[in-house]
Amino acid sequence: MIRPVYLGAPEYAAGSFVTLDSEIADSALCAQLRHAEHGANFFPQCSSSIFELVDTAIQRSLASAHLQAQDIDAVFLVSNMLDAQDNLEPGWLGELNARLGLSHTVHYQVGMAGCGGFHWAARLAASLIAAGECKHILIVSFDKAGGKLQRLYGAGTDFPYVTGDAAAACILSSEPDGMDYRLLGKVINRYDGRQILAPSLDSEMRCISQLIKATYASAELKAKDIDVFITNNYSYAASQLYCQLASLSYAIAYTGTIATHAHCFSSDNLINLHHLAAKGEVGAGARLLLFSTGPFQWGACILEKLDNGMGQ
Repeated sequence: MIRPVYLGAPEYAAGSFVTLDSEIADSALCAQLRHAEHGANFFPQCSSSIFELVDTAIQRSLASAHLQAQDIDAVFLVSNMLDAQDNLEPGWLGELNARLGLSHTVHYQVGMAGCGGFHWAARLAASLIAAGECKHILIVSFDKAGGKLQRLYGAGTDFPYVTGDAAAACILSSEPDGMDYRLLGKVINRYDGRQILAPSLDSEMRCISQLIKATYASAELKAKDIDVFITNNYSYAASQLYCQLASLSYAIAYTGTIATHAHCFSSDNLINLHHLAAKGEVGAGARLLLFSTGPFQWGACILEKLDNGMGQ
């Protein structure tokens, strides 16, 4: 039997918010980043260990879902840092597990997923829950723009963007108690390895368009049924483009954290989902399209808001 899958407790922790000028000395570049097409103004900068943010994000998520660490059956770790810096060290993971009480459960690293990692983790977690293999799965994303990661991407192009330091977490569950949303259809992913050697904007646009169509079909919905669109925080222009590819009005795109949080890699969807909920403007039955894009891979899914956290 395929069980329903629920998602809840999107929480996060970020570094201190600083202005672009604090790290980008080029005033012309700062002006470009602040332009109406881009919208950046601040970014969160973590001066301590990123794993302190991971600790906080996990604790907040568990508390929000009214769960204990022993309730978690598996943990999925998502991070560009795990690929770029090879820093999945037993030391910090063991210390974190001991601190949080998660030493009993298996941890999976979702590698080579880039900024689209949230949806790859969600796809794997949803599959385990739908098959009855797990009851509660914790997804944790984290990145710090230092070392081999960069604070500024695309300098010298029309659409540069700034990155921020953050960790985020959410829980996928087989039960609606304590959850905020029900997954409609499946989490859909697309991968195009040809983009590694020969990047093509046209090919990427086609892949994204096909991905969104497949996501609508999986949920048996159409674009007109979507109430809110959540995506990565690259720029206002990028969000407008993704809306076009999804056949959605830009008016339903949530872009409230682009100016303050910048692009926090695979944490963006959860950060935006958290802030959207905090505004209290999403009522029961609302359908949310979540989309993320990374290097040569993309993901999407549709969530339906539950009524006061209980099943329909």
